[in-house]
Amino acid sequence: MLPPRHGRSPRAGAVGATKGAVYALTLAMAADHLADGIRVNCVSPGTVDTPWVGRLLENAEDHRRRQRRAPSPATARATRLGR
Repeated sequence: MLPPRHGRSPRAGAVGATKGAVYALTLAMAADHLADGIRVNCVSPGTVDTPWVGRLLENAEDHRRRQRRAPSPATARATRLGR
């Protein structure tokens, strides 16, 4: 298995795509059975507060904090636009 990057699970893309597919299928089935008076619902749970998720969120916050550091003076001069 690949290591997580930036606090994300290596399978985060697959999870998101699967949730999207379930949602799209639910909408399609609801439209198909509207005339029959049948309701179609789905449950798409979000994140569950566990110690593992807490560690992921802490790591993600650390990463965001590192990205927000002020650029070095050399970088600031090189990327400055206008005068």
